[in-house]
Amino acid sequence: MSKKVKAFAADLIHAGNRGLTIDHEAIAAQVENLLAGMSPAQLRHEIRGWQPAPIEGLYYAGGDADAGIPSYAMVDGPRGARVGKATAFPVAIARAASFDVALERRVGIAIGLEVAANGGNVLLAPTMNLLRHPGWGRAQETYSEDSHHTGAMAVAFVSGAQNHVLASPKHFAANNLENTRFEMSANADMRSLHEVYLAHFKRVVQESAAASIMSSYNKINGVYCSEDPQLLTGILRERWGFKGFVESDWFLGTRSTAQALKAGLDIEMPSGYRRSDEKLDEALAAGEITEADIRAAAARALHQKLAWDLNTLPKPEAAVVECDAHLTLAREAAEKSLVLLKNAGAVLPFEDRSGLRIAVVGDLADQVNLGDRGSSLVTPSAAITPLAGIQQRASSAEIHYFSSDADLGGLADFDVCVVVTGLTYKEEGEFIPTAQIESEDSQLARGGDRTDLKLPQAVLELLERVSAVSRRTVVVLEGGSAIEVEGWLEAVDGLVMAWYPGAQGGHA
Repeated sequence: MSKKVKAFAADLIHAGNRGLTIDHEAIAAQVENLLAGMSPAQLRHEIRGWQPAPIEGLYYAGGDADAGIPSYAMVDGPRGARVGKATAFPVAIARAASFDVALERRVGIAIGLEVAANGGNVLLAPTMNLLRHPGWGRAQETYSEDSHHTGAMAVAFVSGAQNHVLASPKHFAANNLENTRFEMSANADMRSLHEVYLAHFKRVVQESAAASIMSSYNKINGVYCSEDPQLLTGILRERWGFKGFVESDWFLGTRSTAQALKAGLDIEMPSGYRRSDEKLDEALAAGEITEADIRAAAARALHQKLAWDLNTLPKPEAAVVECDAHLTLAREAAEKSLVLLKNAGAVLPFEDRSGLRIAVVGDLADQVNLGDRGSSLVTPSAAITPLAGIQQRASSAEIHYFSSDADLGGLADFDVCVVVTGLTYKEEGEFIPTAQIESEDSQLARGGDRTDLKLPQAVLELLERVSAVSRRTVVVLEGGSAIEVEGWLEAVDGLVMAWYPGAQGGHA
């Protein structure tokens, strides 16, 4: 073959990335001029968020309108902008299954555009911690267990998003479990850290010029990441050449006043608890910090405001949110994310023909299942369920729906049974230590790590009931990580991993 295909065409991946066009030396000089005219109160304001609660979905930090200093307006978004209504894309681990970096760049562009249209300028994404344990509750938010693969996907996402907004890859670093993330220590030797746990972060800093980095809750080798000078200054800035700012993870992400400030944590989010005026004054009086330490952090926080010229950063029209192009992209991403795991007797694909009788089984077939309801929650205006997608696609066939608790005795009369099942936010997700109220029925959605890799017992019983009577059975699994199939795989003909496929997942 004479044709050559580039798996990672850097010029295409990085096209439009504003972060790669900055003259940082010139910006540093501008920052120094700005600092010379700022009061101590203004400097302090630059190193902390405004308040614990978001304002119209956005978290603000710093800024002084009278002085012409813009504020950062931050919002989450690993699978779509978490502000107002937004396009819900498949979760990151689903998109990673496509191995398509060009596609991931386009997803980053779309999410960044919707963040900007909603008034945001910092996208708190991508999540790019390695999936080191398949039971990690937040596995769906990241890309994979492989540092090279994760780095390639994250670089593409960051360069795409930074066509419109600043990206903030997270969580730096070695944040790979949920339930113990606030106190745990990830202990590793330096070679393992640099070759495995940090290599993909290095890529987003050096290849895609990530504008900011979010530090993680956990410790590394006994030191909280938010107050580790080796991590935030020695590695990130001095070895890798990072020019952006570091903001803490929310609330418990800043564990000290003086130590975190001196280590290189620039902005405490979402508000100044450790960095209140009172605590800063106490640290100054005790000689734990100096005014120069505050000034240095403020300088790093200001640097990207000037570099990106946030006062004139374009705000797209509101019509770009959930526009046809983004919905089409979400469907493409979902289609390319699907993984065919079993296809005995070429049961798939179905032929859309008159006379074909399809039974669609399972509660999840008729439910919107977008994934975790922690910080990556996205609220689309509408979402296509698997049942609705099958009904539209197989319009010539005869389709009947059976809920999980329906009488399944008649399934033998159908040519094929499609069981849509798997996991939901109730089995896995970001661990929220306080009660998170679920919008539709007021149950608690606390997330957390999975205790095992099996499907819930009720699901296993459903699969047994269906396979006992069905002529041919195809299982569509939704979920965010590995799922154990031993014990029922031999009884089914087809198996598809659909992940949490986003608002267009049913069509996919």
